[in-house]
Amino acid sequence: MDEQLKFDIFLDEKLDIEDQKVVLLVEDQKVQVLPPDMLNHNCEDYYYLKDFENKRGFVICTHQGKKVSYSVDFGDKQGVFYQEELQAI
Repeated sequence: MDEQLKFDIFLDEKLDIEDQKVVLLVEDQKVQVLPPDMLNHNCEDYYYLKDFENKRGFVICTHQGKKVSYSVDFGDKQGVFYQEELQAI
């Protein structure tokens, strides 16, 4: 795989949290995946989120790239989500 091909969520750039106006989730925070909105997601993202819809898990890692994202453990599998795709419970 070409080293220049990287996901935006894993870039090593500084994160300006104030610009994103988010409250960061913490590791071990229990979360639920929100239902995807077909109008606001591309087809690939929609079906990825649909597989996790309403599942509950725990944040295991925070990725602070250009946009904050989280690795979430659901017990049987893991996924990576943006802040707006999760709800703290």
